[in-house]
Amino acid sequence: MTALQCRGLCVRPMLLAVDLEVAAGECLGIVGPNGAGKSTLLAVLAGGIRPDAGTLSVSGSRAWMPEGFRVDPGVPGREWLAMAAAQPGWDAAFAARALEALPVPLDRPVGRLSMGERTRLGLLVTLPREASLLLLDDPFLGLDPAAQLAAQALVSERAGPDRAVVLASSDVDSILRLCTAIAVLRAGRLGSRRSIDALTEAAAASGITPIEQVARQMDPGGVAWLCDSLTQPAKGT
Repeated sequence: MTALQCRGLCVRPMLLAVDLEVAAGECLGIVGPNGAGKSTLLAVLAGGIRPDAGTLSVSGSRAWMPEGFRVDPGVPGREWLAMAAAQPGWDAAFAARALEALPVPLDRPVGRLSMGERTRLGLLVTLPREASLLLLDDPFLGLDPAAQLAAQALVSERAGPDRAVVLASSDVDSILRLCTAIAVLRAGRLGSRRSIDALTEAAAASGITPIEQVARQMDPGGVAWLCDSLTQPAKGT
């Protein structure tokens, strides 16, 4: 079942005619250079930004975690969590496990939380919702290694056959671990998706790691040259 479909989405000058389709059970990772429009795309898919052109269709409910959980800085985390829990379709048991895995000083206003703590709070507010589409913008931003592993496990738990996940991140390694497919957003256009299995098979055949393959798509000139230079033997050896 198609959970999300868009055709020709434009938010000038950031997005130019983006086509995308995600089915239930898929976890699509979107990567791209800084400023490529990843956050803008997820905001449009979540209904937070009205596109200048194009069509968008979503089957069922959406849950969106904006990058860095940029919300009213004066409101304590406990109030954000309470407001989320009051909405229909809240998985209280999962929320309790998530809070144990990603503890946050909930009595502190959001503006006094560190970047990693705001990311934790964003995950705690978003992941327990029983939405058919999860939109996660940089869900590992600022997390320490232990928290990152815990967050990856929670996202993996929420992905399932009845839910679609779109995850935008600069952390290609996390996307390769969690997602079923990946697509590169560059210069306002979304490239064709590639399955993680296909990247792995290509790596085995070519010797080019999946991360290098993605990097070459993100910056065909500079990054490809850098990858080639790093794999060539030094002169005089």
